[in-house]
Amino acid sequence: MDRFVEVGRISRLHGYKGEVIAQCVAGQDSALSCITDVQIGASAASAQHFTVLKASWMPKGWKLKLAEIKEETEAKALVGQPIFVERALLPALPQNEFYVSDLVDFSVGDVENREIIGKVLGVETMKLGPDRWWMEISGQTVGVPAIRRYIAEVDTRESVVWISHYQGLDVE
Repeated sequence: MDRFVEVGRISRLHGYKGEVIAQCVAGQDSALSCITDVQIGASAASAQHFTVLKASWMPKGWKLKLAEIKEETEAKALVGQPIFVERALLPALPQNEFYVSDLVDFSVGDVENREIIGKVLGVETMKLGPDRWWMEISGQTVGVPAIRRYIAEVDTRESVVWISHYQGLDVE
């Protein structure tokens, strides 16, 4: 498992004092409520460290005040960038819960036939609509919407995402 977990993305500025709004897959339940150290950048390897002075939940996402951001122009440079948190700083997850980024390299199985048909390549957070879980299925790259119609079960113990109704989905 990677040392860092992507927990969200900076979506926009808030006000003119350098605060930003972060969108998180977990919404109000995000770990941002209790984390003080984050990495922000295109990838965990190239991200810059920031100290979270204050995190407040708002209807449009998490408002973050970062110690290193003093001006609006500095905050603007972060818009669109992913937020990473060191795995060791994250709270333990209850049974049958997972961080979406941990699904990369899980096997993909056809739930009806109970056979392995591919693997998870990546996860794409969408601005509108459900996230897409990119999978290699029978040698083709397929974007599977992360909704119950397609994602039947995630077995974290066996590292398998069981899917259904995937025939006919867009292939890249």
